Amino acid sequence: MLKTLHGYLSWDLARTMLLALVAFTLVMTVFAVIEPMRKQGLDGTQVLSLFGYTIPVMLSLTMPIAALFASTFVYGRFSQDNELMACRASGIAAMTLLRPALVLGVMITAASLYLSNSVAPDLAERANQSIKNNVRGFAYSQLRQKGMVKHEAQILFADDVDEEHNTIYGMMLLDHKDPNDILIVMAPQTQLQFVQQDGEMYASVWMEDTVVARTGRYDVGRQSSAPIDSIPLRSPIKEDPSWYRWDRLRRTMANPAQNAEISRRFQRIRREIGQEMLAKEIMKAVQTGKAYDFKGPVNNSLTINAPIARRQGPVVELVGRQGDEYPIKAKAVDPGIGREIEAQSATIENVWSTRWNAPLVSVTFRNARTRMLEQSNPEGARNEWTARDIIQVGELQAPRRIVDAIESMDMNTLCFEPQKLTDDPTILRDVKSIRERDIRKLQGSILGEMHGRIAYGLSCFLLVASGAALGMLYRGGQILSAFALSVIPAAIVIVMVLMGKEMLSNPGVDRAYGLAAVWSGIVLLTLGNIALYARIIRR
Repeated sequence: MLKTLHGYLSWDLARTMLLALVAFTLVMTVFAVIEPMRKQGLDGTQVLSLFGYTIPVMLSLTMPIAALFASTFVYGRFSQDNELMACRASGIAAMTLLRPALVLGVMITAASLYLSNSVAPDLAERANQSIKNNVRGFAYSQLRQKGMVKHEAQILFADDVDEEHNTIYGMMLLDHKDPNDILIVMAPQTQLQFVQQDGEMYASVWMEDTVVARTGRYDVGRQSSAPIDSIPLRSPIKEDPSWYRWDRLRRTMANPAQNAEISRRFQRIRREIGQEMLAKEIMKAVQTGKAYDFKGPVNNSLTINAPIARRQGPVVELVGRQGDEYPIKAKAVDPGIGREIEAQSATIENVWSTRWNAPLVSVTFRNARTRMLEQSNPEGARNEWTARDIIQVGELQAPRRIVDAIESMDMNTLCFEPQKLTDDPTILRDVKSIRERDIRKLQGSILGEMHGRIAYGLSCFLLVASGAALGMLYRGGQILSAFALSVIPAAIVIVMVLMGKEMLSNPGVDRAYGLAAVWSGIVLLTLGNIALYARIIRR
């Protein structure tokens, strides 16, 4: 008889839980993940592929709530139909009747821990990788729907797109990294080239018949073509410790550079140090009266000589002495074409090129003149000088020794002893910020994720147990009241776990307070269960 009764209760619990699980999971998946992704520009195919990855992830969150509802409803109806009274009259103890619910609670706890530590992180990573692999389509979806793609200080606008030929029309690029010197580039037609590096996708933009303006320098000029390098196309899903499997949480806790965002920031700092090395090298050449040679990737080159150089970070300003008409001398050679350039001043800028995986150098000459070199006699010019307000020479690479120096920088030295690699106060300040704020925040988030998973898993058992007990105690039409009461501790546990995780990820808060918040909900829920079961036993 007892076996039959337990089978009846178990079947009713499984059926009710399954129905609730489907409903809760679909609602949470659509409103918490799919709808925000659709608003960011994902098309229908992308949304459907993401849907398949997201549902199992959501199961780890919705299973406890579905099990709570099932246990409350089933045992509430069991009590309402006077079956509880009949069992008591037959000498069956209430704790014996609650055994299927407690077994369900153990199963849900085990399933929740398994999903949150193994299945959900793997599927979240696959979903992110799926979007990364299709980030090109995602970028075009945004351009079609919103007319723009934005990343930090760079915004790319477009009137129309031709995805098949990687072309966008009516393009404008706005770069406001420096509010005092905003770059504005406009072109009627633009070619896009997609490059993958360091696990991220970048768009290199080649514009034709281009208008370039800089507000800080009051420069406005027209060029036949211009490359804009390295616009990052980031996935709309940001990497988070909640994606990590348990073993990866432990590894990243010990070595935070395994986190993609921390790694990117250190890579950027390494490249900034490389740019600083290049600027110092140019300064040294100018101060010793030597010319400096740049070699480009397509057999182009530039040799430049100047009397005075001033450096601001990676930017070098070349000027002459008072009274010099054209103190800056240069010779630029492209395949089959050579020219001489003389100017009153020049600016050498270098940024990291993802297309060439090296510092990319551009030189802007001001108040300049130029003349072509005869191909038959490259050393002697026979053409007339032509005056220009601005002459730009780009697509020049730094020496290979600079790139090798960047790649050989030790990450631990960069993190803990950056003064051995650079004396730039801005870079040293950035490293200190990463070490004291970003790494500490990441490690706090990982600690919160580890404790949060365990606490949430244990809460599954406690919630199912409390739901079944409340269902027994509240009869008749009070089943919904019992469920509403059981939701309150569930909400408290979730809020406390989330609050504790936020406190742990805040570098300015003592971690003891965050851990106390994570586990306080579990303590309260345990005490509530003890009180409920003491009452059931007494009755």
